[in-house]
Amino acid sequence: MKNVEAVNLRFLAYLNSKSNLVVYGQNVDAGSRIGGIARNIREVEKIEVINSTNSENTLAGFGFGLLLADISSCYVLKQHDFMLLGMDHWRNTWNAIRKREYKANYLILAPVVDSGYEGPQANLNNLSEFYSIFDCPVFLVNTTSAID
Repeated sequence: MKNVEAVNLRFLAYLNSKSNLVVYGQNVDAGSRIGGIARNIREVEKIEVINSTNSENTLAGFGFGLLLADISSCYVLKQHDFMLLGMDHWRNTWNAIRKREYKANYLILAPVVDSGYEGPQANLNNLSEFYSIFDCPVFLVNTTSAID
């Protein structure tokens, strides 16, 4: 089994364990379904799926809005370098609201994509730096054993 298939199966299991959850992102349920990571998410019954436009800063803020409304969400980016465009929210908005207690979760999945056509920023792959900026849990899934 390829890593992307294993990630997809674990992602579907995570989604099935939730209720009242929103999964969103640009073409999250269209085209390649983010390289297969979001394949079959429409089959999960208790979630809402939103295919959005490519507006990363707005989408980063949308996740915080859902969190403040006690609605869990998962923002699936098309590629890791798009996180740069939501950095202000993930740093400053999070710092402004981090002391509150939440019943919901805000999960961000950001695959590293470098097929040679995205430009030099596409090989951005530095989650440890994002952790140091955002001060929140960050997990690198680069092997099948790291998926859980």
